[in-house]
Amino acid sequence: MHAGTKGVTVRSGCTPEGYESYAMYLLQTELLKRVKERGIVTLNIGGVPAAAEKPEHPQHGLYEFKQGFGGPPAIRTAAVMRIL
Repeated sequence: MHAGTKGVTVRSGCTPEGYESYAMYLLQTELLKRVKERGIVTLNIGGVPAAAEKPEHPQHGLYEFKQGFGGPPAIRTAAVMRIL
């Protein structure tokens, strides 16, 4: 979903088969290609709990993956959108 030059994506997790075939990487690659083609310059790919910054947190790997995109972290308590 996008408006102007900003976009947001939501998606579910992956199945064991998806992990084995690296399906999420393919999904992210295609997503980034499409948003670039549409001129989107800001993309929200979802978040992880702030505590995931700690290596012992179960979502630390996801935290590191998202950090790899180089965007600045943004602490949010909720996201509210009106969908017409």
